Amino acid sequence: MLRRRSDKECGCKDIEVLKTLTDVMNPNYGKQFWGCRNYINKLNHGCNHFRWLDDDIVDERDMLIEKLKKKNLKMKLALAGTTKQLKMSMVFGLISLGVNIVLATMFMCNKSTFFGQLYLK
Repeated sequence: MLRRRSDKECGCKDIEVLKTLTDVMNPNYGKQFWGCRNYINKLNHGCNHFRWLDDDIVDERDMLIEKLKKKNLKMKLALAGTTKQLKMSMVFGLISLGVNIVLATMFMCNKSTFFGQLYLK
């Protein structure tokens, strides 16, 4: 069963948020932890309060937030792909229209065709 966690505060009196370790060189890469909103790594200045996610019971709200973040990312990627395809099809359509106009004009100006004879008179 999942229990609601009480909002914990760090030393700077800010609410903790769920974060993921993204440093590839760290052996704990990909592991999640509760950290201060102002959390910054040891190279920069900032609050470095954190505790591992395994030490706490996960709240269903946090799981829903993470699930929705993943869904949002998928939708953004799909939208970017669709936008790219739409731009490419618009360029192809405009080029095709231009080529068709040139070919139609050449066909109508040709003296051996019926339209060419009407056009040149």
